[in-house]
Amino acid sequence: MTPKRLTTSYVSGSIHLLDSQGDALTRLLNFKDNSLTAADLFALKDHVCPQWLWHVVDAEPESPNEFHFTHFDNRCMFEGGKNYAGLRLGDFKDVEYSANLKEVYS
Repeated sequence: MTPKRLTTSYVSGSIHLLDSQGDALTRLLNFKDNSLTAADLFALKDHVCPQWLWHVVDAEPESPNEFHFTHFDNRCMFEGGKNYAGLRLGDFKDVEYSANLKEVYS
């Protein structure tokens, strides 16, 4: 099952600026006032930066343990391609990855 793409809003500071694509994505988000439509997400995932894996984490809860994946890219082969959408970071088995995400999104 392919996850449904939704219109969503991203804070540009949440993007890791590791390369020129990260810079381009930040500029696009600023241009779009931090809101991406489903069409924008499709273009980014399939045309602009198709080698990126798109995982989205909801960081609204007060506790980082309650942060959860709202989208987990179906192309990711981590643990056999398991879909982690809905999984809370406090329940994630990979403790190091979870700790890193909690720190980044806090």
